[in-house]
Amino acid sequence: MEKFIKIWRSTYIWLLIFLPVLLFATFDHVHISFFILAFYFFVYLIIDIL
Repeated sequence: MEKFIKIWRSTYIWLLIFLPVLLFATFDHVHISFFILAFYFFVYLIIDIL
């Protein structure tokens, strides 16, 4: 249960950062590289938590 709360909290905080990046990537192709970088960081974060 403690692990689940930790995952949920970090995911929730990260989504607040990730969603604006996703929107920028959708509307401005210059931000695609930032989107890719953010995606890899998100994957790394999940692996690090697990």
